[in-house]
Amino acid sequence: MTTMSAMDRTRSQLAIMIHIASKEMLIQSRYRNKFFSDIFSHFLGVAPILLIAFALSGSAVDGSSISDVTRERTLFILLGYTAFMAFGFGTPIMLYTGMGWGIAEEVYTGTIERNFLAPVHRSLVILGIGGYYVVLYSFHALSLIVVAALLLGDSMTFSGEGLAIAALTVLGLLAFSIGLGLAASGLFLAVKDSSFHVLVVHRPFLLFSGAIFILDVLPRPLKLIALANPVTYGIDAFRGALSDTDTLLNPWIEIGILFAGGAAAFVLGMAAFNYALKRQLRTGDLTRF
Repeated sequence: MTTMSAMDRTRSQLAIMIHIASKEMLIQSRYRNKFFSDIFSHFLGVAPILLIAFALSGSAVDGSSISDVTRERTLFILLGYTAFMAFGFGTPIMLYTGMGWGIAEEVYTGTIERNFLAPVHRSLVILGIGGYYVVLYSFHALSLIVVAALLLGDSMTFSGEGLAIAALTVLGLLAFSIGLGLAASGLFLAVKDSSFHVLVVHRPFLLFSGAIFILDVLPRPLKLIALANPVTYGIDAFRGALSDTDTLLNPWIEIGILFAGGAAAFVLGMAAFNYALKRQLRTGDLTRF
């Protein structure tokens, strides 16, 4: 009987989060230009980076075939960028998207207090909003993997272990993005500035993750920052799993670091969100901006 009750509660909580995620998708789809950008901006974001890699490869084209150097550098960047898209902050074009901005929309429209009055735990509301973005980021990563396979499939490696590592890193990066999304939501409630998250999270994680830069070419202080970033190891494991590039550590150790960092980000993010929310409810500033 107790087991059935627990199962029923779990089903109910999942149904609530799915409903909230569907509502978030409906809201985002009403902003047609932004919604189009959210769906396809990862292609627009990676294009100039790949063109720069192409240009910096020197003699990129030999007759009608692309040189090995160009293919190697292009694959390096494309796989790194693909993994970073699962993290959720990969493209500089898609700035106002994510759990933090989902909460911002609720605040700006004045619906957040009404939603928090529903007879469900408040964390389900924010996690439901995050569910929509997990689906969006998953689409970004999967579609770029397809593009990489179509363009450079003969330069990629596909094995059972490699595909398992790649899948686990994507899951780990998605989980990490939820943790930071919670922190972003709490940060917005605290400062009421949706662009602040771009400055303190989006850009640093993009620059110091090895997604588009080779870590060995970074100055030592910046390299140390990148090596302290758990996302770096997830991207490195993903890239190594689908290509012949060497990884910083054993890929399974890197996956462990990524999931440990994701778990820490989730706990700290939830604590930050709950603290900011309780403070806003106590001061009455939840919908004042």
